[in-house]
Order: sequence, then structure tokens, then C-alpha cells
Amino acid sequence: MTLKRIRVALSVIIFAVISFFFLDFAEIMPLQFHVLMQFQLVPAIIGFHVAIIAFLLVLTILFGRVYCSSICPLGVMQDIISWYENRRHKKRKYVYRKPRNLLRYAIVTISVVTFIAGFPLLLNLIDPYSIYGRIAGNILKPIYVAGNNLLALIVNAMGSYKLYLLPFVYSIGAFALSLGMFLFIGWMAYKFGRRYCNTICPVGTVLGFVSKFSVFRVMFRPECNACGLCEFNCKAECLDGENRKIDYSRCVSCFNCLKACKRSSIYYGFGWKKTTFAAPSKPRKKAQPQPVTAFSQTTIENKPLKSSRRFFFVTAISTIVIGIKSFADKKLSGKSKKSFIKQHAITPPGAIGLTHFQNKCTACHLCVSKCPANIITPAITEYGLAGFMQPTIKFENGFCNYDCTICTSVCPNHALQAISVEEKHALQVGKVNFILENCIVHSQNSNCGACAEHCPTGAVVMKPFGNPEDALTIPEIEPDYCVGCGACEYICPVRPFRAIYIDGNPVHQKALPPKQEKKTDIKVDDFGF
Repeated sequence: MTLKRIRVALSVIIFAVISFFFLDFAEIMPLQFHVLMQFQLVPAIIGFHVAIIAFLLVLTILFGRVYCSSICPLGVMQDIISWYENRRHKKRKYVYRKPRNLLRYAIVTISVVTFIAGFPLLLNLIDPYSIYGRIAGNILKPIYVAGNNLLALIVNAMGSYKLYLLPFVYSIGAFALSLGMFLFIGWMAYKFGRRYCNTICPVGTVLGFVSKFSVFRVMFRPECNACGLCEFNCKAECLDGENRKIDYSRCVSCFNCLKACKRSSIYYGFGWKKTTFAAPSKPRKKAQPQPVTAFSQTTIENKPLKSSRRFFFVTAISTIVIGIKSFADKKLSGKSKKSFIKQHAITPPGAIGLTHFQNKCTACHLCVSKCPANIITPAITEYGLAGFMQPTIKFENGFCNYDCTICTSVCPNHALQAISVEEKHALQVGKVNFILENCIVHSQNSNCGACAEHCPTGAVVMKPFGNPEDALTIPEIEPDYCVGCGACEYICPVRPFRAIYIDGNPVHQKALPPKQEKKTDIKVDDFGF
């Protein structure tokens, strides 16, 4: 009983922290909490976190698959769903089923081979942490943002501005995939408990193989009368109550069986000894439905949302102001005359290049959730089939803050290498391109200059254009100075094809240092007013 309470409490805490880290747009939770994502097995292996891998393996060898029951957020999500189902129907209904080992090991083998071969799609789709990351980022976060905006409207009307409105940005493709996986895995948990973990999940299969040799495990005592209550409550479907056998490769150490047993004939202790006994001479008693034990409920106090980073407010406010200005000023709007196709998708800062990024990224969408400018979005066709759902950068909703490195800090796989602000300033993820025919200076004979005004490096400058009497200036680009931040593309008023845009670099380059504006000394004989 005590073991189960400890397991439930630990599971709820870890699940709540990981979930809120995905939802937290105001950085209430310090970014250092991203280390919890590194403790997920697949990111730990891909990111080559040797100490964490060793810790998880030792943990499994000692105590069995406690990773699956308490550390994996998708596993805890399934427990919550199965708990709800059992509470709703007031009974347990699990029975022992033979393991589908051929299917389990085939999925692991194919996932590993295709990932090593440079086609990570299968692993990305079935990795439990990445699945939950997409559910949290593409389903839960839009709900969280909508709730924040509703509260913001209410408190703002009352004269308080502790909450602020956020742009509602989402990907239909990512939402559809996340919802489909949630419904599929949720249905399996609702009907069959941990069957996804013990049939499809590659992490469950790998840790299941290790847990066969666990030091501490669930075992039967000789006085067990094979009543079957333990089997009836085993959501892993790994416990054969009639023959008093346990498949340790599928046991997730949930301890439901310990609580269910009325005679304390099953216990958790030091293993590596015989735990199978002869069947009792008397007929097996039929298991009776038992009341469901609820998860410990935690109360989360509502706290006012506030940003802990100054540049978050700068980005948010500038994005809103720029957006209102560009749409309100009808003079600075135009219809494009020439179309174009971007040759390369833009990989986020720290990706090094497309090959490195695709070989490391499992599409957990943590960088998508944490980007304060909402410019990192799941790819659909941009990277091809192999890169389906891996993050890419688009500038429809904003541009990359010149001093922001959040995405590189939180990536658990090292698909995005951590970089400093100084390194970010010299990093060229893409290059600027200019289409003269689309520019409103050329097409409407009207001054603009928004792109040059918002370029932080001097890669876009304004040069005289046309008749000197008109005093027009038009953008001129110098791609070697461009870092690919997208400020020029975002602010350009021409639609649908903008006059200036960023094309990605397949391998990230180094940009020239930003141009320094020449200062002119002005002598003032008297006050300037």
C-alpha cells in the first residue's frame, strides 16, 4: 500500500512538472527544468547522455520498470485514463495475456535500423516521450492559451493587466496527428491498460528485456491460494494468477496487485529466486470486482502569469505593434506580381545542418512549445517524409528574436546544440532574397523601407531609386550579413508572395559581423529647441 502511494505521488509530480513545462509560455518555470526531458530514455540515448542512460539502466535492474510507471509522461497519462475507466465502471477487468514478443522485438529492430539509416519517421511516431510532447504542445497548449486569453479579456476589462493576450498559433497537421495518437493510445489504455507499452512502445520493450533481471520484483508467497484478484487488477496483463507466474518483461511496477491481495500473498522484495509454485489442490476462486483506488489528487493554485524575461515582452509587444501597423496602413500593402518557391526549409538555430538535425530530432515539439515568437512549427512536407513533424521555422507569425536562444537550450536530444547569444549573432540559418517586381516601391512608386528598418545586421539597406525628385529608396540586400532572423520577411506588406524572404541554409553558415552605423558629430551652437 505504501509503495503504491509513493509511486502514485512521484508519478503525479513528474507528470505535472513535464506537462506544465510544455504549457508554460511565460517562463514561470525556469528553463533548467528541461533536464527532466533528458531523463526520457530515447532522448538520453540520442543525445548521448551517458550518465542518465546508466542511471536508467541501473534503476531498471534494481527495481524493474519504474521508469514506465513514474518517469514516462505517456505511461502516466495511460494510468490516468485507465484509472478513470475503472472508477467509472467500479471494477477491474484485466486478465493475463501471453506476450507478443515477436511483434515487440520486430518493432524495436525496425525502428532502430531505420533511424540509423537516416529515416527516423517510425521512431518519431512511436517514441512515448515524443508522442506526449506533441499531445501537450498541440492539444493541451492551445487549450491553455485559449483559457489564458479568456481570463485576460476578463481581468483587462476590470482594469488589471497581469494577464495578456497571446496569438493563437497552431498547426492543423500537427493537431490532427496528436489528436489521432491521443485517441488511439487513450482507447487502448481505457480498454486494455498498458497494452501499448507492452506491445508497441520500443522503450517498454527495451526496458522489459532489462527488467527480466531486476533485483527487486513482485513475487508470490507459498500460501497464495490463486484466487486471481492480483491478475484482475494487473493493468500490464502480465500476471498469471492461476499458475502464479509473472512476466517481468511486462511488469511496470505499479503495485496494484499488492493492494488487491487480501491475504498479503504477493509482495515486492528481493528477487532472483524461484517464485513459481505448484497449483493449489482446491479449485480456483473466481475473482470479484474490487473498488477502484483513485490517484492522489493535487490542487494547483492559480497564480498570476508574468514573464521572467524582458525580451519576451519586447518580442510580444513589437510583434503586436508591427502587425497592427502593417495591416492598418493601407498604403503599405500590395499584391505580389512574381511567385517563388523556397529551395530549402529553415532549420532552427543550433541544428548545425539538415542532416544532423534529422538524425537527432524525434519531433517532441518542446522547441515549438517554448519559442516565444511562435515561429517554430512542425514540418509537413518541408523536409520530406523522413522529416514529417520535425520542427522548421516560418515567419508568418513573427520573427526570430536576435538575442533569443531558448530553443537551443531546451532540446533534450542535442538535435539543437546549445549556443550562446554571441554565437547566435554570428549564426546564419538562411539568407535573404529580394524580388524587385513584388516590392511596392517598384510597383506602386511608394516609399516603404520596413525591411531595412527591422534588419538587425545591415543585410538590408535602402538605396535611392527612380527619379531623384521622388526621393524614393528601395531595398538592397547583402546576404553575407544576413543571419536569417526573418524580420524583413515578416514585416514585408506584400501578399501572397513577399518581396523579400529567407531561404534556408542546408548547412548553417557564419555571417559577417553586423554593420556599424557611422556616427556623425553634430555641433549645436545653442539649445536644439
